[in-house]
Amino acid sequence: MMRIRIATKYGFALGLAAAVLCTIGAISVNFIEQQRRAEAWAVHTYEVLGRLHTTFEHILDAETGQRGYLITGRDEYLEPYNTALFEIDRDLSELKSMTSDNHFQQLFCEKLMPVVEDKLHEMKNTIELRRNYGFEAAAVIVLSGQDKQRMDRIRKVIGEMEKEEYRLLAERSELQNAHGRLVELAVLIGLPVGMIVMGGVGYLISRGNIQHQTEIEAKNQFLANMSHEIRTPMNAIIGFSDLLTMEELTEDQLDYVNTIRNSSEHLLGLINDILDFSKIEAGRMKVERIECSLKKILDNIHAMANLKAKEKGIEFAVHACQDYPETLRTDPSRLSQCLINLVNNAVKFTEEGHVYLNVSLEQRNRGQFVRFDVEDTGIGIPEDKQEKIFESFTQADGSTTRKYGGTGLGLAITKQFSHLLGGELSLSSREGKGSVFTLTIPIGYSTTARRARNVLAQQKA
Repeated sequence: MMRIRIATKYGFALGLAAAVLCTIGAISVNFIEQQRRAEAWAVHTYEVLGRLHTTFEHILDAETGQRGYLITGRDEYLEPYNTALFEIDRDLSELKSMTSDNHFQQLFCEKLMPVVEDKLHEMKNTIELRRNYGFEAAAVIVLSGQDKQRMDRIRKVIGEMEKEEYRLLAERSELQNAHGRLVELAVLIGLPVGMIVMGGVGYLISRGNIQHQTEIEAKNQFLANMSHEIRTPMNAIIGFSDLLTMEELTEDQLDYVNTIRNSSEHLLGLINDILDFSKIEAGRMKVERIECSLKKILDNIHAMANLKAKEKGIEFAVHACQDYPETLRTDPSRLSQCLINLVNNAVKFTEEGHVYLNVSLEQRNRGQFVRFDVEDTGIGIPEDKQEKIFESFTQADGSTTRKYGGTGLGLAITKQFSHLLGGELSLSSREGKGSVFTLTIPIGYSTTARRARNVLAQQKA
């Protein structure tokens, strides 16, 4: 009987201990889940802050392109302006969606959108005045100070939105810290050392994630600031170099100015490649799927590449198949960047002959794809080097780098973009004969074919 009582007491004690441990474990799990939710909100706040920084960066990029065009009158300086227009629309839509749970932020979005629209409208007007009536007509609007007032209003609204997000971040961080303290208390009350260690590890992991998010935000902010701070003076140097070439200069002075301009353009391309590569490496490069005009994209490519081809004395043309789609569902800015990289490379490595951009349709198991073949009669690429050129910081050989320049990032970035767009990039080349780079991307939906025509057949060379 005594043994039974002792066994009963031990069983009761063990059962009670097990119940206590299970209860404390359940409480800990609940607190940990609440902490995870608070952490997710903190991460969301960082994402909103990042989108605010990106939006302002794109507005500055558009302004940089506008100023470059106002100074020089050259259409290629509108490239950052045109690219930024796509990005700004997406940024504003993302901000509206990301802050849909916050009434105050929605009000700020309603204030921000018309101000940005006014700013973009003012940029468009100055560009049209510069194109139709010259620099002086556009300068009247610029010197009136209205653009500065609009930028100040944009800064103010974005600043108010950032202040609201930092307020939310403080609240959520405090909530997260409170949940963390409850987890620690629950663990210290009843869980054994092993559970304490596991709780500590979970706490350290959560703290490490926040620290990691903070570091990512700091890096992205640094890249955004450096992007604008470097691009703006570089575009100014290029623009004023172009203006100097219009003055009466001696032959030596003209050579000096051309050297400054060419070196600046090369450096600006290098900066853009490094910034894109950094975003890809950090996993921050995102694409969108929107309906866009394929003809508009091809027209922009032709306008930018044809001038460079003429300077080298080679032929450039865009040839489209008879049934190419009017629209695609893809990311127009990333697609344009891929095609610009490929076409610019082809022009750079071609001394005589032609560079063609051929557009055709291709039916695959996954649906319809658009195929872009960039064909050139340039130096070609040896067969044993054709895989390596898609690697970062790699070119066919050292002599290519010395003669033509470049970082070896352009094709690596284009390859990554092709994957993000759901397609692929391939190469066919013969050394000394030329190359064909083939980019294929999905149309994005079923489209009706158009009548046969060549996109640029009616344009003047």
